[in-house]
Amino acid sequence: MTPTTWPSPNRPRCSASTIDLDRRPSAAGTCDPGGANVNHVRMDALTLDDLRSPDPRSLRFTSRGLSLDSALSPESALEYHRHLLSSCDLNDQVADATRKAFERIRQLHLRGLFFYDAYTVAYDLCALTLELALRERFMTWHDAEPAVLEHARTQKRVPLVAKKWDDIDASLRKGAHRKGPWGVVTQAGTVPFTGNVKTLLGWARQTGLLPGQRSRAVDGLLHQDRIRAGHISYHLVTPVDSARSIRDLSEIINQLWGSSTPGGRLFPGPLEREVMAIAWTDRALGSITIATRDQLENWEDPDALLCVLVLAVRFDEGLWNYDSWYERTDYPTRLLWGPGPVQDAIEWIRGHSPIADSVDTVDRLFVTRHHSQGVDRPLNLNAVAAISSTDQTGTWTVVRADHPADAFAHALHSRDGVGCGAWSGDVYGATAEFQCAAEEVYIGGYAGLESVLIANGYAPPGPPPVRVQVPELGPTR
Repeated sequence: MTPTTWPSPNRPRCSASTIDLDRRPSAAGTCDPGGANVNHVRMDALTLDDLRSPDPRSLRFTSRGLSLDSALSPESALEYHRHLLSSCDLNDQVADATRKAFERIRQLHLRGLFFYDAYTVAYDLCALTLELALRERFMTWHDAEPAVLEHARTQKRVPLVAKKWDDIDASLRKGAHRKGPWGVVTQAGTVPFTGNVKTLLGWARQTGLLPGQRSRAVDGLLHQDRIRAGHISYHLVTPVDSARSIRDLSEIINQLWGSSTPGGRLFPGPLEREVMAIAWTDRALGSITIATRDQLENWEDPDALLCVLVLAVRFDEGLWNYDSWYERTDYPTRLLWGPGPVQDAIEWIRGHSPIADSVDTVDRLFVTRHHSQGVDRPLNLNAVAAISSTDQTGTWTVVRADHPADAFAHALHSRDGVGCGAWSGDVYGATAEFQCAAEEVYIGGYAGLESVLIANGYAPPGPPPVRVQVPELGPTR
């Protein structure tokens, strides 16, 4: 079989409906079997039409994935890529140089429609622009409260005198602070500081500029990307890789300057909660229904069901397994009323008019226990005080995590005596692999829980909630 070759840069303008993928290279350049233009392109053979012609590879990436049997029109491809990046605007507080560098990357990505390698250039520039953003944010922090460096071995502290980043770089490399290792002092402690992306990310985490536990797993990859970008080699990435990197970069930059990204991948920000009803038939095998407040008031047969009212995120799939004492939902959920008949729930809503709110979903506190019988699911903080004396035995752990599953995974590997790195083990009879995304705050007995939780910002809202469990219908999961 003759391998498919991509057209050379010296190609005719592509029409909106037909793309010739089998056209042989012209004299302007040659192509390898993988599709990348190689060797030297004859500059004197290029015309304006060549530069205006969309690259056929770019037209193969659609909103439904890679298309091998059809291609987008150039107009549709441009609209698709513009849509991918339209939600990546930076907030007004971002430093000017970072803003300009980021906008250059977005514009370069769009040029990939005509020059496929532009996606790779944009991808690599994301790593360099992240470093610029971290440096500029550090200088803003330093200008507000001049930084102090601490020597890791002698604990000697010296002021960091700098008006611009070049001053810091020169001092660390060949100036007064060249004989390290040094750390920068923050209110939360001293964090290693060499001025590279790895230690700048560590500083941003330590000062609270970059919150969350799951997003920490990306920090090492970002540092590796910066190293790779600084040691040039020829490689190609897809428009998907470039767009994802640009979107992640926009989230990090905005978060550095105090703005989360609604619906974001790394720093999603608070989610809206509303009154939701979880209703089920009062028998061993039946059905579970989740309804909004409006749907509940229009129930056709309200007397046939029991229900609870909760303040929850509407799209939380964990509501099917709701338990008021244990964290079974994906996002924080609060019991408002129940359980009881649907009609009583409707009357309660009309009499109390509960108000919707928003809730943070990162850096949440979770309490877990492991004992001779196994590991318990994360306990709802409001239920800690209601634990009976017979259930207070075992080892209790308080962790900061973004999701109950992360806290549970931490409890599992802690039980096995494994540290918080990559870990694999048996979970409900199946082998699973984890990268721990939890920060341990406390490990010890039950007696120490209350003081630790209060010290970490938890304030008990009132009496412990009533134990309510949505029945598990059908086979045990």
